Amino acid sequence: MVIKHKNQLTNLIIIVALVCALFLIPLFLKNPYWLHVLILTMINIMLAVSLHLLITTGQVSIGTAGFMLLGAYSSALLSMKLGLSVWLTIPLGALTAALVALIIGYPFLRAKGIYFAILTVMLAELCRNIAWYWVSLTNGSAGLRNVPDPSPINLFGLATLNFGSKISYYYLVLVICIISLIILYRIRKSWFGLIWSAINEADVLARAVGINIMGQKILVFVISSFFMGLAGSVYAHYMGTITPFGNPGSPFGFTASVYTMIYVVLGGEASFIGPILGATLLTIGPELARGIKEYLPIVFGSVLVLVVFFLPRGLIGLGTPISRLYKKIVRSLTKNRQALGHDSTGGTR
Repeated sequence: MVIKHKNQLTNLIIIVALVCALFLIPLFLKNPYWLHVLILTMINIMLAVSLHLLITTGQVSIGTAGFMLLGAYSSALLSMKLGLSVWLTIPLGALTAALVALIIGYPFLRAKGIYFAILTVMLAELCRNIAWYWVSLTNGSAGLRNVPDPSPINLFGLATLNFGSKISYYYLVLVICIISLIILYRIRKSWFGLIWSAINEADVLARAVGINIMGQKILVFVISSFFMGLAGSVYAHYMGTITPFGNPGSPFGFTASVYTMIYVVLGGEASFIGPILGATLLTIGPELARGIKEYLPIVFGSVLVLVVFFLPRGLIGLGTPISRLYKKIVRSLTKNRQALGHDSTGGTR
């Protein structure tokens, strides 16, 4: 019990130190481009962890980009067409994605495995085509431009945070990301998380003990979609311009959904930290190797194959053998010291 509490305290200290470091980054990192990369990294982390929550029930979605698009367009249109405050439209955009998930949840979740994944892909493409052809509402292929920024925030009378720079958006996205991760983590570690894991492991047995399988699947689908929509809402106001189609790196395309899945698998879907690690490495990593950026799909595919074969638990699974190796080295060094000490005190002259 003492060891458990000690480990929890250590983990808490590490998390607090990491959060403090993230808040201090803009004080030392003045390059706007890298701030942009970090903002996109946090948005990708929200998407990956949201998908991870859905995967706990055994359902795999490849329509992440569709719910992100719903959140982005809903928030942007509500602020542009109706003049609502961005602080209100951001959660409304997330609620729109959650509402769509609630409406389609029952028919979609009757399918399992690859069939559910195909349905989510079809939904994402349907959303993209609606945004493309409903010109009177979404401006079609031209997309939405000059999406408004949030109104300034007065920081307890000490300063005013205006959202006209990347630094201010960095802090906004960081706070939203942290709050989202805390909520998702608490949900994952609650009895809901236990129920969803039970459904994934043995849904027949879970039904036999009185668990409403369909109700729980719809619930996790709605929660997951809410945070995907939230990521889309934040993205729309940060970028200022959104289009349903566009360059191959569009966050609303099929490739973006596949990348989100790769984040989860690479990092390790069995751990809450895994998707965070995967999204961070695969968002920042390519920017450090821009010379091979056109080959990224091949690189990502190769990495995914290697992880599936050699690291079935993802990169987070490396922690166990590394920990064992560290303990083995420590034990070996301790024995050597003891042996040397014995020789120096117990030897003959």
